[in-house]
Amino acid sequence: MRMVIASAAVVLTGALAYGCGDTCTQLCDEAADFHERCLDSWGQTWETMGFADAADFNEQCLSGVDTSRACVDDWCAAQSLDDEAAAQECASNEELGILRGCEADKALYRQPCEDYWQSLVQFGDPVLDTDPATCNEVPAEE
Repeated sequence: MRMVIASAAVVLTGALAYGCGDTCTQLCDEAADFHERCLDSWGQTWETMGFADAADFNEQCLSGVDTSRACVDDWCAAQSLDDEAAAQECASNEELGILRGCEADKALYRQPCEDYWQSLVQFGDPVLDTDPATCNEVPAEE
């Protein structure tokens, strides 16, 4: 369950989160607050979800953003771009996409608790996590 919730906070952002700054920080804050409000209606606690508390959830979310940022940096570096300007353009384009994804995914945490939970239960765990060792997507743990 820990991976489901952490991944929902990070990966559903569509994020290879390069330089998300305030937008992705806000997303993690809103996701932690949302889960805090919804745990009782889901019959869960932070512990059963795999976290000590909302702060631990937020920390895990931000850690996922940092991992994704490193993967984007590696991806841009591997593109054998011709010059520094091209490398900067790669990073800027990736950052813009991530900022938009983080902003858009805040909507996930503005729906009713039961709707969010039912979508996870009904459709299984569609969430993928990024393996920090390889930057590849791997199925999330349950």
